[in-house]
Amino acid sequence: MKKFLLWIVLLFFALSCNIFASKNLSGYTNQAGNYGFNYPSGWKAFETGINVFFEFEEGKVEVSVLPIATGETLETIQSEFEPVYFDADFSTMLIAKEPALQNNHIGRNGEIVGRTYFIIYNNLLYTIALYTDPEIPLPGNFPDILNQFDDLIISFRFLN
Repeated sequence: MKKFLLWIVLLFFALSCNIFASKNLSGYTNQAGNYGFNYPSGWKAFETGINVFFEFEEGKVEVSVLPIATGETLETIQSEFEPVYFDADFSTMLIAKEPALQNNHIGRNGEIVGRTYFIIYNNLLYTIALYTDPEIPLPGNFPDILNQFDDLIISFRFLN
């Protein structure tokens, strides 16, 4: 029985390693911005100080870091951004153990066409956004792109 359980554990470990290896991720760290995360290796990075954006065929991901006023909260951030998004779809969660706000960008047909996360950490607003070109139809692989973006968010961390 012990051998059987050991084989199950080893098989699970081997499959887990294979699943993670097949994602083909690269690590990104921004010391000046105090953050890091994993991203798909096919995305091309452009760093501008504490900010970075990644381009890929179907769109881009942008991480921006801005100072905020004392007393600024996720609720005030949400109230500032709600008028910008016609069909705002906000929800709260934790990212890197910090409270965060998620906004799904809703397209004309009611589908998700992008996503933005807001995190406040050390009086800085971290905005992490996935954008697609609104002038062209969503690519067929957009659900995969959204999953890759969510994997980036899951791996997001503050360096100290």
